[in-house]
Amino acid sequence: VVRSGTMWQALGKVQQLRSVKIHDCRALFNTSSQVMSNAFVKLNNLKHLNLKNVGASGKALEKMSELTSLFELVVSDKLVGLFPRYLSTLSNLRVLDLSTNSFQGVLPPWLSMLSKLSRLSVHDNRLNGNIPKEISKLSMLTFLDLSMNMLSGDLPAGMGGLRSLTGLIIQ
Repeated sequence: VVRSGTMWQALGKVQQLRSVKIHDCRALFNTSSQVMSNAFVKLNNLKHLNLKNVGASGKALEKMSELTSLFELVVSDKLVGLFPRYLSTLSNLRVLDLSTNSFQGVLPPWLSMLSKLSRLSVHDNRLNGNIPKEISKLSMLTFLDLSMNMLSGDLPAGMGGLRSLTGLIIQ
C-alpha cells in the first residue's frame, strides 16, 4: 500500500515527467494540500495534466499557475468557487477543460490572455452572465463548449472572426 503523501513526494522527484493523468483515485488526494502542491511545482517539464474525479481541492491546485510549460490542463472534479484566476498565467495552454466542476460567476475576460488556446471547454458548471467579447481574441480556437451553464445574451459579434473555430456547443 502506497500512502498518498509518499506518492506525491516521489512524483515531485520525477522532474522529466511530461504527462500526468489521474482519474477516479480519490485516495491519492487524501493528503495535505501543501504536499500535493509542492509536488506539482517541481514538475517543470509537465505538458499535460489531467485530473478527473480525484477529490482535489482548489487550494491545492493553485500551485498549477507555476506550471508555465503546460499545454493541456483538464480538471474535472466538482471544484467550487469563482473561475480560477490563477490560470491566467498559463500562457502556453492549448487545451483548457474545466468541465464538470461547480465554478460560478462570469466567464472571465482574461481568458483572452491564453492566446494559444485551441480548445476551451467549461461545460457543466454554474457560470452565468454574457459570453465576454474578449473570447473573440482567441484566434487559434478550434473548439468551444460552453454548454450546461447559465450563460445569457448574444454571442459576441467578433466570434464571426474566429476562422479556425470548427466546433461550438452552447445550450
